[in-house]
Amino acid sequence: MEEAITRIEREVEFTAEYQELGTSPPKWQGVRQVTEDSLSQMNVPVEIQTEMDISPPVEIYADQLLTLAISNIIRNALVHAKGLTKITVITREKPGGELCIAIEDDGTGVPDEKKEAILQPTYNRRSGHGLYLVRDILDLTGITIRETGTPGEGGTL
Repeated sequence: MEEAITRIEREVEFTAEYQELGTSPPKWQGVRQVTEDSLSQMNVPVEIQTEMDISPPVEIYADQLLTLAISNIIRNALVHAKGLTKITVITREKPGGELCIAIEDDGTGVPDEKKEAILQPTYNRRSGHGLYLVRDILDLTGITIRETGTPGEGGTL
């Protein structure tokens, strides 16, 4: 019974978060500020180190739920990354001028066969809709997300 109640509570929380998607126009947001806001909303245990390598200051045009998206990625690491001791947020420019924002953890990583599946609405529904919601939030302004970490060495979204 408790498990069923927990699942229902997660569904209600998901619905409340998802109903705000796209209701406000996207805006330019500082990646460092959004990351700091996301971390402040999380209960990151003191034994887990968090670092940011965001330089120069970077802004992206994204849905106003960007803080929720980053929070969901961090929450996903906290829940699923076995052996987690560190979460790092890095920005870097890729060839052609494209910006890459990487949220990395040093946990066990995601097996290659699950990298795409974790972003699907049907993946592990008992744990919630976090990464599926993240993908939708980012997709509103053409931002893509994918898992690029190395299994056994950590996850990277």
